[in-house]
Amino acid sequence: MSYIKLVMFGVSVIILLITGFVIKKNERKNYDERQLTAQNAAYKTSFIVLVSYCWLCGCLNILDIRWAAVEFQMFSGIMVSFTVFICISVIKDAAFTMKEKPIIMILLLYLVSVGCLISFCFYLKGMPLFHNGQISKFTVIAVASICFAVMGTVALVKHLHSKKAGDSE
Repeated sequence: MSYIKLVMFGVSVIILLITGFVIKKNERKNYDERQLTAQNAAYKTSFIVLVSYCWLCGCLNILDIRWAAVEFQMFSGIMVSFTVFICISVIKDAAFTMKEKPIIMILLLYLVSVGCLISFCFYLKGMPLFHNGQISKFTVIAVASICFAVMGTVALVKHLHSKKAGDSE
């Protein structure tokens, strides 16, 4: 069990480092009006997704439907909202430009996804997926793995699409 907590802590540190690196790198850039508009749309959409998710979880809780541990609900909502923001930003080239070494970002997203998946597999060896009829709180590792894989896939598709558009010019 302490191994799982150590891995979760490590993944959190990696996420914070990536976020810090991206923020520091993006401070030097000047965005045009289109990128700022797209970035605002990404913020709004991810906020709506998070609020809607919290509202749904709250309604299920009021109806006494305990479908998952509270920790799972909270962290999976944040991960899904974060994923929506990153995907919209990448698709619209709003905050995370794909022009400078996109392979590093894509590889990093897939590596974190694989790390989370391996961690989740170790978790499955010793603990049940469900506890008292609810999704266990450590299953959030699988949600994180899926979210990072989705972000990596969106970034890869965007990179391939940009590369194809660049070749056709």
